[in-house]
Amino acid sequence: MKETQKYLYIINYTEEDKDICLLELKFLFKKNILNKNFILEDEIDPSISPYIRARLKIIYSNENFNEIVNQIKNSKFSAEEYKVEYLKTDNFDLDHKERLEKVKEIGSTILGNFKMNNPKELFFLSFFENKWFFGRGIKNDFSWNEHVNKPCSYSNSLSVKLARSLVNIASEGNKELSIIDPCCGVGTVVVEGKFLGLNIVGSDINKKIVEGANINLEHFGFEKIIKVQDIKTINQNYDAAILDIPYGIFSHTSSEEQSDLIKYIRNFSKKMVLISFENLEEMIQKNNFSIIDQCKVLKGKFCRYIYVCK
Repeated sequence: MKETQKYLYIINYTEEDKDICLLELKFLFKKNILNKNFILEDEIDPSISPYIRARLKIIYSNENFNEIVNQIKNSKFSAEEYKVEYLKTDNFDLDHKERLEKVKEIGSTILGNFKMNNPKELFFLSFFENKWFFGRGIKNDFSWNEHVNKPCSYSNSLSVKLARSLVNIASEGNKELSIIDPCCGVGTVVVEGKFLGLNIVGSDINKKIVEGANINLEHFGFEKIIKVQDIKTINQNYDAAILDIPYGIFSHTSSEEQSDLIKYIRNFSKKMVLISFENLEEMIQKNNFSIIDQCKVLKGKFCRYIYVCK
């Protein structure tokens, strides 16, 4: 019987980001994740999340480091233009000298050509839960950071990092789902969704803002798909909607208007990820949504409430 493939994940977050990170991981991995390092069968690209730093595809594991070396040697493990790196876990590290020695020993055991810069294959050596692990590695490329420098923005826009997490919570990593941001502002959420290859669209009632959002999409190589539309006129059904309650420079939404926005989303979406500067639990429930999860995101003096509703 073939052994199931497993992966060691390395997560990185600040205390400020802990809650939104764990919420995102819960929806990506379909289970509660409580630690910064864990082993699962799920194969997820680290680069889709702001918080997954790296992934090790386990080839060999053993409590004894020398046995790892022997396994590589006995299998005549080979690779073309490779590099080996030590992958630090949260509760264990080696001093620099020992780290280099072990990486060098592993690297010299692999048959093939070592290449320091731009290798074709990357391998990780790591120690976790009293075991050594060796396997193919992949790092988060953090290419989404480029989206911080978009042509059009305003001060209360969602951060790129938060927008990316919200898209992952809404989609749960499923590219087949249809998603809408019906008050999309300058399109930060839509850009992240498009970058992840998701079936996502956006709209906004403000023509000037829509123009800016489409400029942002075009700047990053995407089609200008955001249109001017009042949320109450949306008649197509979606699997999920992401609603950042309009607030700030362009609008301050009254309680009645907030309630209406939620009510309209209930008409066309099965799921809602809601972002607000206020506690809206009672309002959400009054509009026939059930809160299945939630967290707070703190940024300086501001607190954003994140609700996942169905």
